[in-house]
Amino acid sequence: MLRLHFDGTDLARVRLRPPPLMIEVMYSAELLRQRLDGVLFDEWRRRTRQRLNGSVRPLLELVPPDKWWPAFLAPPEPADDLGGALDTIRATPRQRMHQSFASIALAQPLPASARRLADGDPEALTLLTAAIRGYHDAAVAPYLQSMRACIEADLAVRARILAEGGIGRLFASLHPSLRWESPTLYVPSPYDEDIQLGGRGLMLMPSIFIRAGPQPYMSVDPPKLLYPLPGDPLRHMAIWHPPVTGNGALGALLGRTRAAVLDAVAAGCTTTELARRLAISPASASEHASVLRRTGLIVSQRYRNTVLHTLTPLGAELLNRS
Repeated sequence: MLRLHFDGTDLARVRLRPPPLMIEVMYSAELLRQRLDGVLFDEWRRRTRQRLNGSVRPLLELVPPDKWWPAFLAPPEPADDLGGALDTIRATPRQRMHQSFASIALAQPLPASARRLADGDPEALTLLTAAIRGYHDAAVAPYLQSMRACIEADLAVRARILAEGGIGRLFASLHPSLRWESPTLYVPSPYDEDIQLGGRGLMLMPSIFIRAGPQPYMSVDPPKLLYPLPGDPLRHMAIWHPPVTGNGALGALLGRTRAAVLDAVAAGCTTTELARRLAISPASASEHASVLRRTGLIVSQRYRNTVLHTLTPLGAELLNRS
């Protein structure tokens, strides 16, 4: 069990952010060969396996199911895009790479490619980064926009929980395995350690592909705690089947009321709040929100006994252009 000790500065520096791209890439590669949450991920597994070929082997052999994978593959300073992440991986100091593999070797066998990478073999590194790109293009890129919409929706819910209920309720909402006893957050871990955050705060990041429970990254600055996005079959199915956003779909948005709905949702609102802001009935607000959701402009997520609506990247872009 990890015990994260907060002071007043740490509590003021709790932040909510989307996860780094390579975190989703690496945890998805792990999940691909597991059987966790079949209802949520079997469709994704089937589609991904159809797209993959032998070129991704240098990555997958470093990510065995239910075991450790090298930390340098998820850089602590996340890049904004895959190209930047791959540049960071290529620039990993040889000593750090060697230490990463040495730590893993204490717990599990390593493939032959690990030895070549640890020895600084440039060809092995080239094959690995090419495998990461190929895997990303098959397993993550087709769903990236929908994934980001779901992540942003979850962050909106967490921000509201924090504003209305405080830090204790926020931590309680992230995962049932977390326990908050002010000023300490208890995080399940194979290690037993007390960690003084020391004014660094804590970055909270939801993840589509992390399923086993919250994953702490305490050696980075600021420290990070990644938590699984709550399992929702309908939401996950929507991720694997992105909405059609061609002219025919967007044509359904014509009209002053739906434009006003889109504008109101920009700040995040529930169906009841949407109806109140636009002076329309809750049933009408729900109907307009359904049209916007089907066309990929908003995403809706359960919040207590209601539904919270937020913009997708496409919805935000359309609103900004107008």
